[in-house]
Amino acid sequence: MTNFVEGFTSMIQSNSSPEEKDKMKKLIVSVVLLKLLLLFIIYKYLWPYVMPKLFKSAVPNPSFKTIVLLYLMIMVLF
Repeated sequence: MTNFVEGFTSMIQSNSSPEEKDKMKKLIVSVVLLKLLLLFIIYKYLWPYVMPKLFKSAVPNPSFKTIVLLYLMIMVLF
């Protein structure tokens, strides 16, 4: 994941054309929005039904902020 983000930042900082920079900016925004959409699907449909069955200590209905923070913590660790 870090190589992915570093590729975008180096593209933005490079001396490429403004059209290419705008294209890369739109791409990274769409990737972030897609990840948020997938996290929302997990929050709304998968988490309440699957996680309490797998782990007795899992909260059946956590907030969306909790799911996003859990995802961010996992991304920082890896």
